[in-house]
Amino acid sequence: MHKPSVSVIIPVYNVEPYVAACVRSVMRQTYEGKIECIFVDDCGTDKSIDVVEKLIAEYSGPIAFKIIHATHNQGPSVARNIGMDAATCEYLYFLDGDDEITDDCFETLTAPLVEELYDIVVGDIKVIGLFQTARIAMWPGLLSVSGWVM
Repeated sequence: MHKPSVSVIIPVYNVEPYVAACVRSVMRQTYEGKIECIFVDDCGTDKSIDVVEKLIAEYSGPIAFKIIHATHNQGPSVARNIGMDAATCEYLYFLDGDDEITDDCFETLTAPLVEELYDIVVGDIKVIGLFQTARIAMWPGLLSVSGWVM
């Protein structure tokens, strides 16, 4: 059975208090397919990228990690584009450096791809912490276009 490969792209800019949890959430993935994780250092003023480098140096597991250092701060959109240019896998997953994913994130998101190839797979989110009362709406009808799966 083919297991699609996943490139995780994480812009890193002034997320020092959160980035360790983000990195560890990627490291804990239960997915047995190929995962590469690309951090794009967007030239923040804190020690975020140092935290990332330390965790990667201590990691021994199947996920391939790489860091790309931008020459100057260009914002998260450009950082994501830089990561996309470096990605080598079939699917892209964008993760912010102050967010975490569940241990089975890629296992769950790639499950529909075993039976049929899709251009986009859309997951769900859970808001915790400071913005716990935030209201988030998803419109399934807008994503029911042929070739897309929810």
